[in-house]
This record gives sequence, structure tokens and C-alpha cells, in this order.
Amino acid sequence: MLKSLKKIQSFGVFNNFSSSSELEDFNEKNIIYGWNYSGKTTFSRVFSTLEHRATHPDFPAGKFTFDLTDGTKLDEHNFKDNAPLVRVFNSEFIENNLSWDGESFNPILLLGEDTIEAEKKIEKLSISVERCRTGYKKKKNVDKEIEKLVSSLKTNTAKQIKNTLNIVEAYTATHLDKTIALLPKPISQSVLSDSEVTSKLKKALATDTDRLEKVQSISIQLGARGFFDKCNAKLKETPSFSSVIEYLRDNPAISDWIEKGLSINEGKTNCEFCGGKIEEKRIRDFKSHFSKDLARYKEELKSLMRHAEKLPKTYVHLNENQLYPEFRTNIEELNVRIESSIEEYNHQIERLINNLKAKHDAPFSEVGEILYSSGPEDLIRELLKRINDAIYRSNKATENFDDQKQVAIDELKKHYAATFLIDNEIDRKVAKRKILSNHKKKYRSIAENFKAEVQELQASISKAQKGREVLNEYISNFLGRDEIRIEVVEIDGYERFRLSREGSLAKNLSEGEKSAIAFSFFLTKLAELKELNQVIVYIDDPISSLDSNHIFQVNALIKDYFFGKFENQDGGSLQWQCKCKQIFISTHNFEFFSLLKELPLGNKKSAYFQVKRVSSKESKIVNLPKSIEMYSSEYHYLFSIIYRFHESEDKEDLELLLSIPNAVRRFVELYTYSRIPSFTRDTVDQRAEQLFGAQKSKRILKVLHYFSHLNNIERLANNSDLVCDIGNAVDDIMKHLQTDKAHYEALLSSVA
Repeated sequence: MLKSLKKIQSFGVFNNFSSSSELEDFNEKNIIYGWNYSGKTTFSRVFSTLEHRATHPDFPAGKFTFDLTDGTKLDEHNFKDNAPLVRVFNSEFIENNLSWDGESFNPILLLGEDTIEAEKKIEKLSISVERCRTGYKKKKNVDKEIEKLVSSLKTNTAKQIKNTLNIVEAYTATHLDKTIALLPKPISQSVLSDSEVTSKLKKALATDTDRLEKVQSISIQLGARGFFDKCNAKLKETPSFSSVIEYLRDNPAISDWIEKGLSINEGKTNCEFCGGKIEEKRIRDFKSHFSKDLARYKEELKSLMRHAEKLPKTYVHLNENQLYPEFRTNIEELNVRIESSIEEYNHQIERLINNLKAKHDAPFSEVGEILYSSGPEDLIRELLKRINDAIYRSNKATENFDDQKQVAIDELKKHYAATFLIDNEIDRKVAKRKILSNHKKKYRSIAENFKAEVQELQASISKAQKGREVLNEYISNFLGRDEIRIEVVEIDGYERFRLSREGSLAKNLSEGEKSAIAFSFFLTKLAELKELNQVIVYIDDPISSLDSNHIFQVNALIKDYFFGKFENQDGGSLQWQCKCKQIFISTHNFEFFSLLKELPLGNKKSAYFQVKRVSSKESKIVNLPKSIEMYSSEYHYLFSIIYRFHESEDKEDLELLLSIPNAVRRFVELYTYSRIPSFTRDTVDQRAEQLFGAQKSKRILKVLHYFSHLNNIERLANNSDLVCDIGNAVDDIMKHLQTDKAHYEALLSSVA
């Protein structure tokens, strides 16, 4: 329990307050009296700080120190961990826990700080859901536009492919997608050059009339090196003769002529050429010269010459039109080079034949050998290989004509598909659609989470909007009538409170009615606590806007709720006790203050204090003066304040000046109403003018209106001329009261 207050600093009007040694300790029941704007509500906010265990947002530098009954101290350093259980009813509670939602013509009552906060969250979440819905719709529209564009492009491209390749069967955007799925990575691999496209188009568009006949491969028998070696060896030989006629040896032409003539003149006596007689001996000499070895040698040379004459080769050019266009590359060039190489090859053979013939004609003469060059033969073989490879591939194309046509079609499909993707930046569009899809999923997920949170909050509000009958009972007790009632209505499937006034929708509630609803809700929240006897309760001005009839109702409600008769610990007779651990009640209303003094618990368990404004920026808490405690009537108390000021020698005492404007104004209200109890709604100014006269009433009320309500207290320091008129206004009032001798003397007796 809080034992005593030591200090409050940097807390609004409690700028630097330290309690004096005379300030009494707190008790179970603590009643605090003070004018409006004296600092009562600010003091209650110190208790709110303890309640919420958090620095007050309006006073972040606020400091305070309380002594607790267990001997420990509670201050701004340790209160977050050590503060007792506190509940506060003040203007902040009303503001935080009483709100209306919905349209102005159909307001829904929201009770409770958590409920109001939940409704605010619902509003924010609903806005967020709508933003998600808008964002989702925008992304969806962009996605649809891209999808529509890509779909149109695919349809047109598929149609172009079908027409270009003369595809008989269906080829649609769906088929194009299948082709795209077959493309390797990167897709640029499938893009063909212009020449490749032209070549493959010919294949793709080929018909049976374009199918070529097969071509025989070209074969040329070569390999003359061994023969050349054999001939050269023979050319190196010299034939052996039994008897050589030197003349014939030296004259090969004549030798050859004679050798041929021997066979012509064989068996004859006369020469067929000259007709002369042929001598036997001469014939024998010639035959001896032309031996069998020579004849055999020459025959061998002839045989070699005959074989050599068969070696030269011919080449029939390959007609490139016999091949498919893609295999015709360099065919004409190869033809020319082969022919040229064969000429070189044949030229070597021709030289060899010439040498063999020369040796045959002059076997005894030396004839040079012909060295064989394999270059032409090797080149011919290489060139033939290239030509035959083209023939082979062309023949294979004939064999695979239909397959190759389909391959060309498939490759062209991929080419056109890849070109479609690249030219139209489809990958970028697909990536953008993926991003848009992720955004849509995110919007949807966030919106679903928001909706789920809204449902939880809606359910929590419905749960919080319980206890209608208890609330109605408290409101009825508070106001003293059943005019204002709380009804439960269903809004979008959830229960909500709505106020009715005598069966009709309640609008334009007075401040007093709002206070009644808020205080009733405060009591219902206290009832939710399991151990009220462990709670410190602070109630600040619960009747700030109510008339005297309600004052009695509120006082009775506080008495019934917070006080009861219980057996003491010794088991004796029933005694009044406070149901909560400690209670603080502050008010500016003297009549209500008088009733609070009569609440149960004697002086041993009660403490009384006053909050006083001592300067424009400073208030203090003091023990309740005995002069206030002794009065049971606000009217007598107000007169005592005016009388003390009137009799005071120091009219510039700021502390006294601070209380005079409000006191005189309230006194004039009560006095004029008692003298002129009009049933009409006349004002204090009108009544004062009738009693004091026009001139005096204006002088009195002008000053008092200006300086009353201590929210304008700084005017006292800034308007010294008008401050002087306060004393004159009080003099005028006192002089007027003295004219009513019996009334004045009765008032004087109350301050004696």
C-alpha cells in the first residue's frame, strides 16, 4: 500500500513539488479536494503511470517518489518492476475507453481501451486489405496484358511456321510451346544462319520429285610406283651378244632396220629390197649379231611398253546436279584438280614409255631412269575421297529423304521458335510474369493474414462487449434512471453495443452521460479482477458534469461498490471495510466532497488532502485545511474564502488570489439563484444585474469571468490593472450582502 508522497517533479503543474513534514500519510480511504485546473487530474496521471508501468507520454521526464508501507521506496527508477496493482478512472480513461464507430446516423458504442484499439486496428487492417486487393488487381491486370500479348504472339508465330513449312497437320500455339520446351540452353544455339535456313527450307519443302537417284562412287586404279621401279631396273640392263657388229651397235636405226629385214629375207637368195644376191656368210654374221638374248631383252622391253601404255587414266567429271545442293560445295573445283593431277600422273607414264622405246631401239645405249613422283597419285586419292564422301552423303540423303525432311522441319521449327523468343523478349516477359505472380501471391498472403487478424480482433471485440446487463445496471444507478440503455446488435456477423434512449437510437450524449457510461465500464473492468482487495483505485472527478441529483447517485454507487461490512480478524461484530486495498477519490465539487467525507471508514482509516495552485506553473498537495473540513455546505465554504480575502491586509497574496475568482463566481451563482430562483433558463449575469444593478454587476462579473477557471491563471501575472479590480469586486459583493443583515450575520457565524 502507498504510505506517503515525497515528491513529484517535471510532471505538469507539479514542476518541483516536495512534501513537507506536516503532510499526512495516505490511508485506506483518501479524499482529495481542489478547484478545476488545480492539478487533480495531473496527480491522477502519476497513478496512471504506476498502473501501466510505463512513462507517461505527456511527461517523459516526470519524477516521483512514494514511500510504501513495507518500508521501501517507489520512484521513476524502479516502478516498472515494483509498482503495486493500480487502476485509475480519469479523463484519460474516458477518452481511451469510450468511443463510437460507424456512421453518424448509426453509431456503435465501443467500450474499453483494448476494444477501441482493436477497432482502430481493424480499420487500419481493412484499409491494408483494400490496398492489397488494389495492388493484387493492378498486378493481375498487368499480368493479363502480358499473357494476352504473349498468347497473341504465339498464335501468330505458330500460324507463320505452319504456312512457311507447309505443315499439313495442326500446328498451334500449344504445339509451339512444345517446340519451345525442346530448345537447348542457351536458346541461341537453335538460331540458324540465313544460308542454313535457305538450305533447310529446301529440304523441308522437298517433294518426291526432288528425291535424287543414287550415284556410283568414283574409283581410279593407281599405284604405278612398283612398275616404274621394274622398268627402271630393265633400262639399266645391257644385253649380252655372242658376236657384235660394231657398226650396227653404233647405228641403232640401221641395226633395227636390218633386224626387221632378216625376217623378211629369211630363206631367200635375193634381197627383197635391192634384188641383189644374199650371201650365206653375211646372213650368218647378222644372225650372230642379233642373238637370242638380245631378242629376249627387246621382247621384255616391248612387254613393259605394252603394260605402260595401259597405265594412263581418264576422269569423267562428276555432274554436281547429281548431288543435293548441300553436298555440291567445291565439286567443280575438285573435278578440275583431279583432272590436273591425272594429267601429271599420265605424263610420268608417257615419259616412261618413251624411255622404254628408246632402250628398245638402242639396247646397247644408256637410257636414263624415270623417277616416280607419288604426289599426283596421293592428291588424286585425297580428292576422290572428298568427292566420294559427298556422293556418299548425298546417297544417304536419298536413302533418308523422308527422315531428313522431318529433321529439317524440326530444326526450322526450333529456329523459328528461338527467333520468336529472342525477338519478342519472351524470357523477359515470362520473368516479369513470374515476378507479378509472386507479387500476387504476396498480396494474397498478406491480405489473408490481415483478414485472419481482423477476424480475431472482431471476435475479441464481441467477447469484450459482454456484461450488457451489468453495465446497464451501473448506468442506471449512476444516472438514477433507466433512460440510457445498452443494446446488443449484430454487425457483419459480430456483436456490438449500441446505445438507446427510451427505445430510440441515442445520439448527442451529454458529458455527464458519457462519464456515467465510462465509470460504469470502469467498475465492470474492476469486477474482472480476481482479487480486488489487492488493487489501489484512483477515481478523479466522476461527477464533473453532473448536477446535484446525480451526485447522490454516484456517491451511493461508490459506497456500495467499494465498501462493505465484514467480520474483523478477531471474529467480532461486522465492521465497515474498503473492498479494495486503497482508494483515492478527487473532486472539485464541494457538495460531492462533503458526501465523500461521509463514506464508511472512520478518521483512523481516512485521510483528506487538497490540491492547490500556488503559481501559474506550480501546484502542491497539502493537508485539507480545517476550515474546509468543518463546512458541510459549499455556500458557507465559499463565503469563508471571500471573507478571508476581504479581511486580508495583503490583497496581492498570489495563493489567495488564485482561489478568489472561482470562489466568487460560484458564490455569486448560488447567491443570485437563491434570491431569484427562476424556473426559466436565465444566466448568472441576468440575475446579478437585477440584484446588484447594471453597473456593479458588470464590474463584478467582468473581472470574475476573466480570471475564473485556472487554465487562464497566467492572466493574473500579466494583467495587474484587472487584478486590482478583484478587490473592488469583492468589496461590492460584501457591501451588498451587508444590506441583507440576517443573511449576512448567519454567514458570519459560520466563519467565527
